[in-house]
Amino acid sequence: PKPSRIVLTRSDVGSPATIRHAGYVSPRSAFDEYSISAYDLAMAPAGSYGDLDQEVSVAGSALEVKYFAVLAAGALAHAAGAAGTATPVDLTGIGDNAFGELARISVGGTSASEAIVVLSRGKYLDFVVAAAAAKLSAADVQSLAHKAAHRLNLAVAG
Repeated sequence: PKPSRIVLTRSDVGSPATIRHAGYVSPRSAFDEYSISAYDLAMAPAGSYGDLDQEVSVAGSALEVKYFAVLAAGALAHAAGAAGTATPVDLTGIGDNAFGELARISVGGTSASEAIVVLSRGKYLDFVVAAAAAKLSAADVQSLAHKAAHRLNLAVAG
C-alpha cells in the first residue's frame, strides 16, 4: 500500500483539525533517506493537539526499517532530553513494534508536552509526534499509538 493510505486523518484526531501539509517528499529529505517512498503529514491544530507531524516511509528491507525505528526512538528521546524530560510509555498490546514516549519540554519559561509514537511493520516505518501546550498523559500517547497502528494495520493487511 501507498504510505499516503497509512497516515492519520482529521477524523482520527478530532475537531478542530486542519491539514497544513500532506504529500510525498523526496526520500533525501525523509527521516530514512534511503527509503523508497516517504509521505509527510502536518496538522495544526489536530484535535486536542496544537500540532501533529507524521511521516510514513517504505524501506528497501525490513532490516532497514528496524534500524531507522531504533534511530527514530533514540533521536526523539535525545532531543527531548536537551530541554526537558522524556518518559517511556508502555505500548504493550499495540503491536507493530510500537515505541512510545511522553516528553515534557521547557524553553524560556514556556512548557509543552509531546506524544511520540514509532511503529514499524515489514517495510513500513511510521512515526508520529503530537505536541500540546497542555500537559499530556501516558493515555494520550497510548491513544495516539492505537489510532496510528489501526491505520497501519488496515493498509498493510488490506
